[in-house]
Amino acid sequence: MATFDTTINTLSVSNLMIQPLTTDDEQEIQDFFRLIFAEKRQTFASFQFSEMCRNVKIWIIIIFIITTVYMLTSNIIISVILGITLGITIALESSRLLLRRLHSKLHNDYSPDVINPFAWSRENNHTFLVGKIEGVLIAAALFKRGSNGERRLGRMFVRKDLRSRGIGKLMVKRCIEMAKDEECKKLQVRTSSLNSKSVKFYMNSGFKVCGTGVLLEQFPYKWSYVEMEMYL
Repeated sequence: MATFDTTINTLSVSNLMIQPLTTDDEQEIQDFFRLIFAEKRQTFASFQFSEMCRNVKIWIIIIFIITTVYMLTSNIIISVILGITLGITIALESSRLLLRRLHSKLHNDYSPDVINPFAWSRENNHTFLVGKIEGVLIAAALFKRGSNGERRLGRMFVRKDLRSRGIGKLMVKRCIEMAKDEECKKLQVRTSSLNSKSVKFYMNSGFKVCGTGVLLEQFPYKWSYVEMEMYL
């Protein structure tokens, strides 16, 4: 597995080298993806758990209110309704958390562009770009070529300890340059609607929201996305 030198965060971003993925980099980018996706699962799990806790707090307040009413009225029906409703709510929130973690793991660990990124990108006429500082891979972006001249940006990641330093914008800039070189008039990107930081990042990079949609819906879990585009 690739070794990520923590001293790299003291180096200048001007040393960033962006180049297409080669077979020599494939093991390193696979290790990079494993690191990023493990972090993403932890982040989403924490987010979902915090949401579940927030809802439970709301129901604790409701319990207090209804318990107070029950003590004043001695109405057992209210207590039964409360218990059933609270149990259903906790079960749904727990299921949503588990489904989210399962979807994240299946989508990231077993998708062909992660298992064999170099071969997959060549077969589909896409280009994986890797960003390196002093030979250490710290960023990746997927430049996708679709039908009708469509160009999309995907798999855009920067190592956690090096974010907010302009590396992501440099990766996006390189993808924009590639799109212009290929005389493409529009570059698109899709990101999770739950990831407000990602949406803000792409908007600050020049993209505009052009639509929303649902990629996967399995009650009580729903994966919705924001579609963004930039005219070149």
